[in-house]
Amino acid sequence: MTIVDRKISSVDLECCGLEESFCRGSEVILSYIRQLSRLKSHDHACILYESPKEKISSILAFACTAIRLGNICIYLAFNTSKTEIIDTISKENSSVLRKLVKEQLVVVDSSLFFSPEDCFEPDKAIAVVQKEITKAFSMQVFPCVISDMDWALRGEGSVENLFEFESRLNKEIIGCESWKAICQYDISKFHPKVIKEVLRTHPTIIWKGQVLDNCYYMPPEEFLSGRRDQIEVKRWLSHLEDRRLKLQELAENEACYQSIFENAGTAICIIDGAGIVSLINHQWERTLGFTKGEVEQKIHFLDFVHPGDKDAVSRYINVAGKVYEANPNGHEVRLVDSKGQTTYVVFSIHLIPSCEKYIISALDITELKNKNGQLQLYHKHLEELVKKRTRKLEKETEKSRRLAREISQLYQQESELRKQLENSSRENTKFTRFLVHELKTPLTPMVGSADILFEKAKSTEFERLASNIHRGAHSLNNRVNDLLDLARGDMGLLHLSCGWIDLPGILKDVVCYMAVEFERRKQLVCLDIDFNTPLIWADAERLRQVIINLLENASKFTPAHGRIFIKTTKVGDSLIVMIRDTGCGIKKERQGTIFNDYSTQPKPDDPAANMGIGLHLCKLLMDLHGGDLWVNSKEGEGSEFSFSFPLDKDSNRR
Repeated sequence: MTIVDRKISSVDLECCGLEESFCRGSEVILSYIRQLSRLKSHDHACILYESPKEKISSILAFACTAIRLGNICIYLAFNTSKTEIIDTISKENSSVLRKLVKEQLVVVDSSLFFSPEDCFEPDKAIAVVQKEITKAFSMQVFPCVISDMDWALRGEGSVENLFEFESRLNKEIIGCESWKAICQYDISKFHPKVIKEVLRTHPTIIWKGQVLDNCYYMPPEEFLSGRRDQIEVKRWLSHLEDRRLKLQELAENEACYQSIFENAGTAICIIDGAGIVSLINHQWERTLGFTKGEVEQKIHFLDFVHPGDKDAVSRYINVAGKVYEANPNGHEVRLVDSKGQTTYVVFSIHLIPSCEKYIISALDITELKNKNGQLQLYHKHLEELVKKRTRKLEKETEKSRRLAREISQLYQQESELRKQLENSSRENTKFTRFLVHELKTPLTPMVGSADILFEKAKSTEFERLASNIHRGAHSLNNRVNDLLDLARGDMGLLHLSCGWIDLPGILKDVVCYMAVEFERRKQLVCLDIDFNTPLIWADAERLRQVIINLLENASKFTPAHGRIFIKTTKVGDSLIVMIRDTGCGIKKERQGTIFNDYSTQPKPDDPAANMGIGLHLCKLLMDLHGGDLWVNSKEGEGSEFSFSFPLDKDSNRR
């Protein structure tokens, strides 16, 4: 079985026949209806009243609330008929309400609670109430019980048994079912001791139209026990301690809120329903220049408002409950300070719950308004600058477009020139290979013939001539080989065949190989070689080719009786070989291009040296080894050519 319960709204009141005109004329009834709507299922409340008007109002409110929700209203009456109750409830209301009351009101005669001897019997009363509640639940409606307790004054022992009934009602019925019950007590008819017992047996008290949680209430198991007085004493002492703690907490909260109020960075004031300012904070004093003594309880809030904004502020105050929803960021208004100057603020007003007072906050934005004015002027100036800059950028953009077109044209020209250069380079490479092939064809038999002639002419008068032919043929063969290697390097076809080699051994072999040339030129070769140098990963033939080329250059450019120095040294992870001569040296401006193709250092008495392809080939070979080749020279003092090898095998290749 599903029971539906809900709160009472203004629409509900109208549907009950309580028109707005009636509600305004019956504030007591309206107050009771609002308070009774707070009751929940299982609530057992007691209404204490002093006048017949309060009694009728509470009956009317409870009955209308129950009937409007579609509930059954069970009325425990004393000397009152159902017709009389219907007439009372529906008086000055619509016929619709009369019909609803007639259908949903159940009147129970309280005489059923008494014995033939006119003694109140709690067992009978509980049984009657339980019967009506069960009947309501069988119709799937929510039962609400209201009782005029005047019947408890009837007969002998009624008052003594009354509180047993009230306490058992909490335990045996309300604690087990979903329903509400309200008892009415006229405090002018019942003895104060009886009212004290009433307070002990009802968890909820309605007094002066307010629903109150009853701190003096005793649960049935305590009220009906033999230790009720001891339990109640402890409960009172506990209530006193709770009251002390709550008063302490209230004082702390009040001090906290007071501190927040006074130290807030926004001007805040509180006004009453008439608009009189009752409280202002320190920021209000600082913002408008008025002291608390000058304002509080003396000045109407509208006296602070600029005449041009008073009508709008009055409207805001009249709809304080809705203004925040309409504009949560507040409204901009003008206030007048103590000097008569205008202060711009963002104004917000809120109704303080449960009292006819309003809290108003006023955030001072005067400085912000001034800065906004300056900002607008700056924006206008900035817009002018942007326009000027835009015009300038448009001109520069047009200029950039012209430059882009010119660059595009130049790029096309460069592309065409690059293609022509690549074609020329390919043609040069083809020509070089063709030239080498044409030179090699006749040169090969010439070298072989020179070797045979040199061997045959030894110890004869033609030995010198044979030696010159032999040396020239091999020199020319080396030049052609260099030219071929250079062409291969330019084409990316020059490769190394590396292995672990002994660099000092190769240096010694090359010096021995060229010893005849050094003797012929009367030159002294000085070796400073560390024979404990670690092995290096390199192509032995290519390395020999580099050393021979460098030593030949050193010999060619060193005069007779000159010296050539060869030195090895280890620097970090590299092995460096230095070949220094005492020749004529190289001009500084030529040192930067000496390793380029066909760069030469002219020497008139040795025209063969003018080809200049050896250094470029040496540089190419050292790059392939992962090393480097460089020169240090000073004109007139000789030259020093150095090359380096990385000792790490993985770094010694590219």
